[in-house]
Amino acid sequence: MTAWKQSVNEVRGRLAGRAEALVREQLRRRGLALVGHTPEEYIHLRRVRVLAAHGVDLVLDVGANTGQYVGNLRREGYTGRIVSFEPVSAAFTALAQSAASDPAWDVHQWAIGDRDGALEIHTYEDSRHNSGLAPAPGRPMPPSLGVETVSVKPLDALRDAVWSAADRIALKLDVEGFEREALAGATALLEHALVVEVELSTVALHEGQALLPEVASYLYDRGFRLTSLRPIWTDPGSGALVEADGVFERSA
Repeated sequence: MTAWKQSVNEVRGRLAGRAEALVREQLRRRGLALVGHTPEEYIHLRRVRVLAAHGVDLVLDVGANTGQYVGNLRREGYTGRIVSFEPVSAAFTALAQSAASDPAWDVHQWAIGDRDGALEIHTYEDSRHNSGLAPAPGRPMPPSLGVETVSVKPLDALRDAVWSAADRIALKLDVEGFEREALAGATALLEHALVVEVELSTVALHEGQALLPEVASYLYDRGFRLTSLRPIWTDPGSGALVEADGVFERSA
């Protein structure tokens, strides 16, 4: 390489570095960030690689909302079967529209719990906060839309209809505090599952919810170990962890 070309490349490198720094600073001020597209830095890519490592061919997407989780799975290359569960009518309508063009993606308008029956869901303008539990006292919440009564089913009751022992299963739970109930209805399924991804809270965000130690202990007792913990909500004052996304994998 000539000295002139080397000089040009050095200038380009410095300009690119300054441009990246400016972009990162502008994103930071808006609460956003650039991350590398690697399994260590990009959660959606890591998730798909974990599924591939276990040969997962069925993802049970509990608390699907409008299908955001599945959108990320598909974009990062997971092509296997997915079954999503979303109980609230408005979110389910959007979910069904998202799944309509994907023949390997089935959707059901059910909540997942520890027994068959009915459940009152607290609903909000931001549907990501919908929950079968009331919010903890003092917790700020988006405007309430009221309560919707929905059908609830345990995952174990869906054996053969939705999943079988021959499936290589990953279970994802995003159920806003209803983790204890969802897991209690999945004791048989957990004997066959290879991966469990679940939101974990360090403080009670909903009345009566199970916290991180209880959920983690329950899964460890059933042969899983925590292999990834990604903060998704920290206290804005102290920076203390409030909620995280945990990935548990079947121990060897």
